[in-house]
Amino acid sequence: MEQRSDIAKGFVKGNQKIFWQNLSVDLNTAGPPTKNAEEWNTVWKNLKYGTKKKWSRNKTNLTSTGGGPSTEVPLTALEERVATLLCFKNVDEGHGGNVYGFVEDEASIAIDTSDDAYLKRLSMKTC
Repeated sequence: MEQRSDIAKGFVKGNQKIFWQNLSVDLNTAGPPTKNAEEWNTVWKNLKYGTKKKWSRNKTNLTSTGGGPSTEVPLTALEERVATLLCFKNVDEGHGGNVYGFVEDEASIAIDTSDDAYLKRLSMKTC
């Protein structure tokens, strides 16, 4: 899933049957449990949902008031990888960008896309 983060995040619409068939073969080769492509897809959806729900509860716990002990439930190593893949941290913390109302001069807006450093940054950006 980390190799195809676009599918993992749900950005790819349309037929993904071949992807899930290939993934199910790889996962079934690794050992039990063995499932068909549709069942592995359901496992992934449930894992995403459960991780997002736990992440959301923990975030709510951090911002709640009223005292008392913390009810935070730490994410497992697998859930941490899923949260990283789905960019939960970026959603919570936001991302850098221009402030509305700030106008840059034309020279700073123009980007030379032939620049190697620009292309490297673009290819490394995942979230």
